[in-house]
Amino acid sequence: GRTVAIAEDTKVSLWNPDNWQCRGRIVRKSGVITIVFSPDSKTLAVGDYSMGVTIVDVQACEILQELINPLGVVWSLAFHENH
Repeated sequence: GRTVAIAEDTKVSLWNPDNWQCRGRIVRKSGVITIVFSPDSKTLAVGDYSMGVTIVDVQACEILQELINPLGVVWSLAFHENH
């Protein structure tokens, strides 16, 4: 199904836009700066002020991986679609 991601301070909420029920929340250690869906919409990447990137399974609303950027804060994210 379709999903809308909304960032608010340290949280990202995943919502069903058909009935606006919250499917789940991901809580980060610091403020969320950027969020982006993968091309297939199955994965969400979240960048925050703690120099981290969190990879989230959208359907399960579970964290798959947490990465640290040693160069500083992650201001923007993008997925590359591999063929």
